[in-house]
Amino acid sequence: MGVVDADKDGQCLLSATLFVLGCRVVPLDCQADSGGAIGPQLKANEPEVVVWRLAPVHGPAGGPLLSLLASRALVGIGVVVLSTSPVETADLLRDHHVHVLASPFTAVALMGAVRDAHAARARSTPVVA
Repeated sequence: MGVVDADKDGQCLLSATLFVLGCRVVPLDCQADSGGAIGPQLKANEPEVVVWRLAPVHGPAGGPLLSLLASRALVGIGVVVLSTSPVETADLLRDHHVHVLASPFTAVALMGAVRDAHAARARSTPVVA
């Protein structure tokens, strides 16, 4: 499972949470200003699911995610997007196959979103949980 969070501390916390919940976690280096830097990491690590914390919707993290989705580098990979603005995020990502989870969230909700994204990697509309 790949984990993307522009905040290094947030990425460590999210990675540790997923690890404790039983996931094999690969933190992806997202310090570059575009999603292009993550593409090669996806090929090298082959995650089945990517959890991406997006905050704010139109902030610095939104551009790289949209670029990566447009590049089709995430085809065949389940995507969970964590957002403090889930309705706006779902609207922004409506043309992509992602699962949007409202933040803050519980561990149970996070694992449910990961399971749903893994099972339905070809979902045609975003799901807001």
